[in-house]
Amino acid sequence: MDFSNIGFVVRGTIMQLILFMSIPFVWWTLKYRKESSFFRWMGVYKPSVNKTINSAIYIIILYCIIWILLHSSMVSKLIGDGDGLFYKMGSKAIIPCFIVAFFQNGLCEELFSRGFLLKRLLTKFSFTYANILQAFLFAMLHIAIGGSGLPLFNAVALVIKTFIGGWILGYISEKEFRGSIIPGVILHGLGNFITYLINAFL
Repeated sequence: MDFSNIGFVVRGTIMQLILFMSIPFVWWTLKYRKESSFFRWMGVYKPSVNKTINSAIYIIILYCIIWILLHSSMVSKLIGDGDGLFYKMGSKAIIPCFIVAFFQNGLCEELFSRGFLLKRLLTKFSFTYANILQAFLFAMLHIAIGGSGLPLFNAVALVIKTFIGGWILGYISEKEFRGSIIPGVILHGLGNFITYLINAFL
């Protein structure tokens, strides 16, 4: 796969967005079309702080600290990430990095996991159980996409890493920003963008 080819990356992003949105869109069309707009139903709206701005800032700082720990070289070795995407590609990776991080990872994954899964689970379960379940499914999605060939220990480490990230992003969306997934899209995308740039330049 040529991740230095912007056209290839854009086509892949469009295909992924269609794939990730197909089930939610059909679900909304069949059951909720008359109750809410699709994007509102998915949590795509201007975020407002649920508690206080300080609380939101603290949880975002906590997410950043945990992100740094989860993406440390030690954790990467445990998971067996290897060289990763965009390894040693240099400046030609900047635009593809941005597209993959903010649109394939941030937008697509947040739409499906926090916008669709978590919000549907919240209609059946308390936040505690719904957030745990969506974070677990988020982790399983990563195993299905890129971790199926990992040894058991590495796969478990990947599940734990993505579960923690998914749980915090779910908390940020529902408890800090009144169900808006936009802050999560930005945080998720920014974290992956930094990781990809590190792979590309260091």
